[in-house]
Amino acid sequence: SLNRWGNYGLTSKALWSHVTEVEGLDDYTIVITLDEPFGPFDFYLANIYGGAVIYPAEVAEAAGDQPLSPDQYIGTGPYKFVEWKSGDYILLERFEDYASPQGEPSGYAGQRVAYFDQLKFFIVPEDNARLVGIQAGTYDYVVNIPNDLYPNVKDDPNITSIITDHPPIYPIGLLNNKAGLTANVKIRQAILAALDMEPIMLAGYGDPMFWSLNGSYFAPGIRWYTDACIDKYDQANPELARQLLAEAGYNGEPLRLIVAQDMTAQYNQSLVVADQLRQAGFNVDLQVYDKATFFARRNDKDNPQWEMAFSFYSTSPDPSLVLMLNPNYAGWWDTPEIQRLRTELNRITDFDQRYAKWEEIMCLWYEQVPAVKFGDAYQLHLMRAEIGGGYGTEHPPMLSPYFWNSWRK
Repeated sequence: SLNRWGNYGLTSKALWSHVTEVEGLDDYTIVITLDEPFGPFDFYLANIYGGAVIYPAEVAEAAGDQPLSPDQYIGTGPYKFVEWKSGDYILLERFEDYASPQGEPSGYAGQRVAYFDQLKFFIVPEDNARLVGIQAGTYDYVVNIPNDLYPNVKDDPNITSIITDHPPIYPIGLLNNKAGLTANVKIRQAILAALDMEPIMLAGYGDPMFWSLNGSYFAPGIRWYTDACIDKYDQANPELARQLLAEAGYNGEPLRLIVAQDMTAQYNQSLVVADQLRQAGFNVDLQVYDKATFFARRNDKDNPQWEMAFSFYSTSPDPSLVLMLNPNYAGWWDTPEIQRLRTELNRITDFDQRYAKWEEIMCLWYEQVPAVKFGDAYQLHLMRAEIGGGYGTEHPPMLSPYFWNSWRK
């Protein structure tokens, strides 16, 4: 399983390129040997977004270099898979043989107790259907309710509103560093100079209780937060943008912005960004797609037909896992300077030294502008008031909710 993850995982390559041997000493002990120190080693293995997982040898060998099929997924948590009805629901039930980690519960760490007999996850794409469902008691917990629907529930005693402000999500405009207009760093700098972030965040997320302006990649309160070089964030300076366009030799070529209309916040932000860039002198071509087409176009590394792509991202446990630092990720930031800083960041094991190196990367970010962060945004989740336990206590839900240590009152 580890070799398969190391060879084919999206985020594993940086670690696995330094692995010289993986040896199983006994049923519960594995020794991984590296050719040099790798500071974020633990984070790569434990990352909930693409970290290493253990599968039976026959499953891993049969899959080869292809993704596992849904019937092969195996978890290690307090609930086990029972049924998946495509497009309708996924049913889990308590795993009676589960052995919980010990320690005080804290986010995804610590003791996990499965109080509910079953968990049933319904797939409900319509926002209003999720809202009506929780108001009627059909659902106990719903995610990603549009912020403008908050007034419908804020005074409802039967519903607890959960604003996921720690950690937030990061709405970002990826820039194509590889080809097209934005392969020119002056064009990327002009885009950054032109943007006024407050109306962009207001368009995407509405009431300021659901967002904040922040030019650091990581949000305040996260140990990797830094204010290094963020003076170039939120410049709102179309005159400087026009100057940079002139230096770039810009001659009115179309600047292609792509967005998925069914990513509502990103679509709304793209309208404001397009208007601001036009005012700064860009000839903007805003292209709107369905989500599947958007991701297919965004991820086309061989023939990328865009300059700016609107997305959002969750907090990474370590800066080396920030996707924009991955040279194979959409945007394809791979200058000699970031190559050197990436390598140095990964070789360092001392936190203070790694933090200083991350500050260097943030300064390079604002010099080379591989992407534009608009701010921090908070999603709205709703829960029935009769759900007790970890929710509503000193151990609130994370951006990706969990349902151990919770029960019905």
